Amino acid sequence: MDIVGKVCAPMVPRKKYRILIEPALIHKLTLVFLLIYGFSFSEPCRALSTDSGADFSDHTSEHYAASFALVTGTYAFLRHKKFDRWEALLTSMAVSLTLGYAKENTDAFLDPADNRANVIGAVGGGAFVFTVDVIAF
Repeated sequence: MDIVGKVCAPMVPRKKYRILIEPALIHKLTLVFLLIYGFSFSEPCRALSTDSGADFSDHTSEHYAASFALVTGTYAFLRHKKFDRWEALLTSMAVSLTLGYAKENTDAFLDPADNRANVIGAVGGGAFVFTVDVIAF
């Protein structure tokens, strides 16, 4: 066998890697995150702030959006890993609330409105993603 046969002969087909999340689910999650991002700048999210004169740079709405997004993303991942609906819901809410609480305890100034936004976002995200899962799948 010549050098060309040694180099070119072992044409082994490449191993096909399985994608963890299907492309259709990625598109759905992208749409959900865009809706969450848009809602985080809406008037109801601004109302979560404790002081009425808060300007739009207040980060309370970001707590809501982060909790909502964390619950929906974790729930989708856990359901993809074949968790039961209720297990995925409770686990994703626990993860979101634990991370939100831990983040708030590291802040220099504890704001109860941020914790309230974390809870509202986690519950809202859980209700939203659970309802979509029951209706659509």
